Amino acid sequence: MSSSETYQNVHEIFRESQDKSSSLKKLTISLKKDMREDFDSFLAGFQNCVLKILPNQKSQPGIERTVSLVEKFCDELKKVNIPNKEPFSLHFIDLLTRGCNSGNNNVKFRSAQLLSIFLEKMEDSELIDDEKWDYIDNTTIDLLRSKTSAIRALGVKVAKRLQDPNDEENKITKEYLFMMNSDDSAEIRKVVLNSVGISELTINHILKRTRDVEDNVRRAVYDRLKTKLPFDKLNIEQRLKIIYDGLTDRSELVRQACTSYIRETMLTLPDLEVDEEAFKTPKKPRGSATNTPSKTKSAHKDASKTPTVAEKISSSKKSSKSDSMGDVDADDKKLSPIPFLKLLDVRRTSKSNDFHECPDLAIQAMISHIMDHDDVEDFVLEAIVPALEAKLSDGRLRSRKKQTAQSCIAEATMFLRVVCEQWIVKKKSTELRSDRVSDG
Repeated sequence: MSSSETYQNVHEIFRESQDKSSSLKKLTISLKKDMREDFDSFLAGFQNCVLKILPNQKSQPGIERTVSLVEKFCDELKKVNIPNKEPFSLHFIDLLTRGCNSGNNNVKFRSAQLLSIFLEKMEDSELIDDEKWDYIDNTTIDLLRSKTSAIRALGVKVAKRLQDPNDEENKITKEYLFMMNSDDSAEIRKVVLNSVGISELTINHILKRTRDVEDNVRRAVYDRLKTKLPFDKLNIEQRLKIIYDGLTDRSELVRQACTSYIRETMLTLPDLEVDEEAFKTPKKPRGSATNTPSKTKSAHKDASKTPTVAEKISSSKKSSKSDSMGDVDADDKKLSPIPFLKLLDVRRTSKSNDFHECPDLAIQAMISHIMDHDDVEDFVLEAIVPALEAKLSDGRLRSRKKQTAQSCIAEATMFLRVVCEQWIVKKKSTELRSDRVSDG
């Protein structure tokens, strides 16, 4: 294929990309073929086609499909090893950076959009000298400070690859933090929140957005943390802050996002290994208490075999479950609140002036929205009641697993208290409704 044919073929591919019926995957394959055969003609044709779409800012279907073609082609280049791949990327990064400095806002918008694509798809092995990086940094800062919110939003995407969230002096990171806290547009604050890297430098600024004036921004905090930062990586003050702010938020969407974050955390936390034998009262060794009459011994022996109230309820509940529902799937993980409550440090938190309500709110969310009713009952019967019985019957610790069980007393007691409080409130509201019906 001659140079002119390659040039014309690239133009034809870009024209076909604007048609809805055309397949972008097939077109990218054709572009890769042209790139291998005659790189110089391919580069000239590709550049000419890109320059034609820069003055068009309006969201036109044909233009957007052309941008999608460029993005798809950059994706394909990243997957395969093609000669001249690096010069192609560096050429367009330089071209589009100059386009971002244009005085025409339409050109600036499209240049920033395409530049964010090339920077995102660029491989780490591709080298750009320091002078060009400084030029790109300065251009990006200008985009972030634009008066047009759409250009600022694209500037945030361009800057995502250029930030260093661990460096206090990094210009991009400093601009990110300023925009996240001070930008007039809620959409911009949300975009920055989803783009800024999470580090010790940025985490407190991210958590401050739980008090943002816009519901969508506050909700985005929990969506971001759920996917990027485990709950146990936060310090105790940060944990309490995001749980308290989320569960007391006026917006139902934010409260749901916080509840979802708690659920995901409970699913990822390891279960505490507690041995049921560790809860039982130890048997007396042989030879001790020999002066006790035989009747007393037999009575004591019979009493030890008598099941506790919790055991009776649990056994009857399990039998009714098996009759009505069949075998329970063993792969289903039961959600245990104890590991999560331990992360809230309930002993110390209960004495806090600011966050003493936080564990109660978390437990209420677990009971109402996270744990099934049966799971709550099972947890009370199988974990809390035996733990409290062990605490009352024998204060000595006989094993490591019993130490684990005894260490859960504070969390178990708090959970049981909140369950009882919720039950009383529900019972009172039911009685009140029934009285109103009878009066009517």
